Amino acid sequence: MIGGILAPVRYLGKPAVIRDEEIQTIKKFLKDFEDVKVEEFTLEKSARVRIRTGVLMDYEGTVVEVYGNRAIVKINSLGLQLSAQFNKKDLEKI
Repeated sequence: MIGGILAPVRYLGKPAVIRDEEIQTIKKFLKDFEDVKVEEFTLEKSARVRIRTGVLMDYEGTVVEVYGNRAIVKINSLGLQLSAQFNKKDLEKI
C-alpha cells in the first residue's frame, strides 16, 4: 500500500503505461471541472446496453459476448434479432 494510490491502472488485465502528456491532460481536466466522478465500466454477459455512436446510435440491446475491448450485442427491434460487434467505449450500461 502506498499513500495516495487507490489502485494500479490496468488494461486488459495487465498494468498499463500512461504517458506524461496523458497525465497532464487528466490533471487539466480535473482542475477545470469540479464535480468529476470516476466510474469503473465493466460489461458482463446479459447486461443491457445502449449504443452511443454510429448508425445504431440510441438502440438498446443485450451483451452476448465480451472479449478484450469489444462486445457482441444482440439488438431486438422491429421483430428482428440482430447481432453486431462494438467497441466497449461505444456502449453504455442502462
